Amino acid sequence: MSMEELLKLQEKLGTKAFNSKILKEESRPRVRDPDYYRRSNKNRPSEMPLMRKRAPRMRFLDPHQKTKRAMKRDPRFDDLSGRLNMEEWQHKYQFISNIRQNEKEVLKKELKKEDNEDMRTRIKSIVQRMENQERQKKFEQKQKDVEKEIRQEQMEALKQGKKPKFVSNREKNLRVRAKHFETLKQENRVDK
Repeated sequence: MSMEELLKLQEKLGTKAFNSKILKEESRPRVRDPDYYRRSNKNRPSEMPLMRKRAPRMRFLDPHQKTKRAMKRDPRFDDLSGRLNMEEWQHKYQFISNIRQNEKEVLKKELKKEDNEDMRTRIKSIVQRMENQERQKKFEQKQKDVEKEIRQEQMEALKQGKKPKFVSNREKNLRVRAKHFETLKQENRVDK
């Protein structure tokens, strides 16, 4: 028979029937009877089949195969996200501080209405923490302002051809305190 006739016959009969009748291949039974692996004596070790499961394909070894797992990246430590500019970030997310301010006012109103002592102490601690955070942010902002002033003074000195004066941490702290004192003066809280 020619190859074409064999292929037509295979399509007509089906692959399994073609293999068994024409090529006379015997198909192996897939499921063995339960007594096949049973021990002849209970003291002997049981026989294990030689057929083993195939090892899983390691996709990372095949360069042409795409991996399904997507690469995860943390924007805090990734260069693709760019560098963090805190001033820009604070400007963009200013609404968060406004929301916190509103939440603090709501909590203060709740504090006045609350009768339960446990809830009162809990709300008081939350409000206190929010005020402390605000105070800390203001202090850090004063420090940044002082550092900016110092940098500007140094740049002006460089432009004039003088040597820039490098300021110590102690002098920075004194300038921050002076700035804080000025704000207290403006708010008429110097006596307190």
